[in-house]
Amino acid sequence: MARCPRWAVAAVNPPPPSPSTPSAGNPVSGKLAYLAVIVAGFIVDFSVTMALSRLMSVPLEAAAVAGFLVALLLNYVLFEFWAFRANGSRFSGTRLVKTMASAGVALAVRISVIYALGRPLGDSAIEATLLYGAAVAASLAVNFVLLSNIFNRKN
Repeated sequence: MARCPRWAVAAVNPPPPSPSTPSAGNPVSGKLAYLAVIVAGFIVDFSVTMALSRLMSVPLEAAAVAGFLVALLLNYVLFEFWAFRANGSRFSGTRLVKTMASAGVALAVRISVIYALGRPLGDSAIEATLLYGAAVAASLAVNFVLLSNIFNRKN
């Protein structure tokens, strides 16, 4: 009996599709990819803000808005094509707007935690650091849940 060439077998039994997100096979890698994007976004946000403010004399408020928007666009691209990548990933205005809304919700959560927990805590550097850390953790968790749903292509 003759054997089929390898290419013929591959055509009949193609390999399984790659997972739609890094987290499909390993939840930790998806969370690490998300965290890497967030860290990259923060670095870009801070760098753009400081460069505009210090090197180009743009008012800090305007520089902060520009840094935030540049980082948000970078984050969207990295979420779309890397952290939450799917077969056939492509630009989506809808996901971009939802990513922007998610960032707004995460910011609101962060501010709410600071407001809610700031009253019982004092103003020492240690308390402020703990408060900010709790607020960041809450906003990152909320943002991850929202983005996981935004970039879930099964919906």
